[in-house]
Amino acid sequence: MTQAVEIAKQMPGVPVKLLWTREEDMTHGRYHPVTQAKLRAAVDAQGNVTALHMRISGQSIWPACSPSRSATGSTRCSSVA
Repeated sequence: MTQAVEIAKQMPGVPVKLLWTREEDMTHGRYHPVTQAKLRAAVDAQGNVTALHMRISGQSIWPACSPSRSATGSTRCSSVA
């Protein structure tokens, strides 16, 4: 994320799309399923973030994080209604 921010600062008003090779991605942490994120933000005159909208889509992590829940078919977090 920091890398994309630094590039975006050098190119104001231009959308930035940062792609890593699989090898680069694997050096940043353990394996994880493919995930796509779309972020939109608003900033004030001083450059402070005043609004942030994040949309994330990816494979469920429940089977890896909570095998007992995935066995019962429940994929909802207890805090989600």
